[in-house]
Amino acid sequence: MGIHHEECGYNARFKYSVPLHSYGVNPAMIDWMAEHCKGKYGWHFNPHNGSYPYGTSDNWYEHQDAFCSFSHKRDAIIFSLTWSGMQ
Repeated sequence: MGIHHEECGYNARFKYSVPLHSYGVNPAMIDWMAEHCKGKYGWHFNPHNGSYPYGTSDNWYEHQDAFCSFSHKRDAIIFSLTWSGMQ
């Protein structure tokens, strides 16, 4: 059995969401999720104030918050414990 990785990744959103307190996702986090998660996982970005994130400024990406999300609560907890303070 196992997970279908084509259902995981960028803009995949699941029930258990973990804020990263950053505007980006560390590539090592993505590798970790692919190796350790038992369920589906993904990452997405929410622009500040609900606005469209791609502006004309050179630092448009700084005006968003990054999140990782998981279909299994256990994956979200282990991810949070593993990556807490390590972004």
